[in-house]
Amino acid sequence: DVFPLGNQGPSELRRLLSWANKRGGAIIIDEAECLLGKRGNAPKDDDQQQQQDYSRDCLNVLLSLTGTMGNIMLILTTTNPGELDDAVLDRMDEIIHLPSLS
Repeated sequence: DVFPLGNQGPSELRRLLSWANKRGGAIIIDEAECLLGKRGNAPKDDDQQQQQDYSRDCLNVLLSLTGTMGNIMLILTTTNPGELDDAVLDRMDEIIHLPSLS
């Protein structure tokens, strides 16, 4: 979870992705829409603006590195797939929808 890292979150995400690309492995990002949400939605208040800026920074990190990553499996989980940025979805090789348990 990179959100508790505050301003260091995007740089720590870059560091993690770079490390994993060199060594191989799998990275799971739970509630991916919080980090990789759609761009362009107008914020309603300062908290939403801060969250949107953070999400944009993390999204930029992921998008800038995905073209060169060949050694990692990136697993994103979400209950709101419609909230993920389209550029993230375009970079996914497989998308698996699981039915709701309710």
